[in-house]
Amino acid sequence: MAYIYRYQLKKRLHRDEIDLTNYAIVIQEVIQELFKENLKDSIVETHFFEFKLYLTVPREILLMLGRKLHSRLRSKTDLKWPDNIGGFSRMEQKLYAMVYRPNQSEFKETEDVIYIELFDSMILEQPELFLQRGRDFINQSYNFIDQTSIDKDEVIKNYYIDVLDAYVDNKSLLELFKSENSVTCFKITGFHRRYSEEYSFFYKEQNGVKKILLEKCFDVGYVERQEAINSDISNQKSYLDFLEIRSLKECVKLVEKIESELALHIADAKEISALQCLKPEKEYTFKVHNVGQALATSIAKRECNPFLYFDYGMPYGKNAHTRPSRVNMPTERDATIILSHLDKDHWFRIADEINAYTCHWFLPRQKIGLQLRHKLAEIIVYGGTVNLIVKDIVFIYGKLTCGGISKINSSRKATNVHETGLTLRIRCTTTDTKEKCNILIAGDQEYDYIAASQLYDLDILVSSHHGGEFSWSTRDNPPTATTKRDNPTVVYSYGKNNTYGHPSKRKEHIASKWDNEYHVCTSGDYSIDISM
Repeated sequence: MAYIYRYQLKKRLHRDEIDLTNYAIVIQEVIQELFKENLKDSIVETHFFEFKLYLTVPREILLMLGRKLHSRLRSKTDLKWPDNIGGFSRMEQKLYAMVYRPNQSEFKETEDVIYIELFDSMILEQPELFLQRGRDFINQSYNFIDQTSIDKDEVIKNYYIDVLDAYVDNKSLLELFKSENSVTCFKITGFHRRYSEEYSFFYKEQNGVKKILLEKCFDVGYVERQEAINSDISNQKSYLDFLEIRSLKECVKLVEKIESELALHIADAKEISALQCLKPEKEYTFKVHNVGQALATSIAKRECNPFLYFDYGMPYGKNAHTRPSRVNMPTERDATIILSHLDKDHWFRIADEINAYTCHWFLPRQKIGLQLRHKLAEIIVYGGTVNLIVKDIVFIYGKLTCGGISKINSSRKATNVHETGLTLRIRCTTTDTKEKCNILIAGDQEYDYIAASQLYDLDILVSSHHGGEFSWSTRDNPPTATTKRDNPTVVYSYGKNNTYGHPSKRKEHIASKWDNEYHVCTSGDYSIDISM
């Protein structure tokens, strides 16, 4: 995602008289010189020019842009830039906001937070022009890899769109977001602003203007060039990005149109070769990585980087502080990444690792948000693949199962991503003792919605939901640890001082014979050598 800046001539009198496209070369040269690697794209239209940056810049840099443009345009005598032009002013931004309320049937631990995805209004107001811009951008930047199973225009639209996101306390904006719909849409006008983090008074409302704290951008272009971008001293200071909302109007009927315009049809997977390629008598390493309030697990050939990740998460938002200072998650090109479900803390590592965009991704059939669709489109453009898991996949040494059916009440409809996700069970032996070892990675899946065949005779359990709430029903319990092993181990992946209080269900796991606990946030990566 990138931040959009749009400028027009200050004096209204000159806006209709001067065609800025006649000066496009100079305008774009100055923009490129000033922002360098931080620039994603720039466009000059008749009455305004626009540029997109991966990271926002201080106000003084934007003022410098105006001075440089004014000086350069006047110095080019062949352009005949009028002497009485007063410069440029930033235009108010028009955005659409998809607003998602928490599902009341989700776990009690879920914070009362509204999730917002913000994107440029052009996708609806000028869809053909938006698509053409996307085509031009990709043609200039990449060799788009054609795949017969995808619609190229769908990928381009989702690739080119910039989706900013925010997590807002429901109570703080209750008077603005009055809709009772679980998903709604607003049309918003305003500006995104960059503020120094030390000035806490900017968090509050000023002059009747509401401010929403934006999450940091992580467009693939930034991931690819982050060292060069961050070397600019202007981006070294600690700062926060806010959206100043000047006006908003609810447009519930646009939800369906937005979903249609940004559809991304993904093919079903027939198999996962990384699972089928596990070999007998070969030595592997299974890891649960220390990633703070998130989950990432992997399988690697001994002394090699992982060829398979099951969940690929990093913390974000209010739990970003739980991120370890060092994360050990090497990612090879063409590796396989399976997501247990589509919560951000199970895929957000893609914000750090450029090779992740060339991997083979497998997702459960769940609703895909606009921001994740953008990331999937980037994966496709960079040569990776994306497929859906719609049925159980059996392989020689285990099983990948889909959720969706409750063992306690089979007629109860699955209502959230913690009930329709994937779990992975691996059958192996430990190389040090040659003991049988059954491993279950539960993701965030409720135990009640995990097939019974996955839950019996377990030696190692990567606990569901970071050791937090694991069922909608008080009748459910964690699976019972095996009695055939001296120290069956439950692994808890969470971050210190996280906002959910995880792991909150240790007593229940101990009651199910999981006495031996491993906490990755205090003990580091959990690692065990195995063979098939």
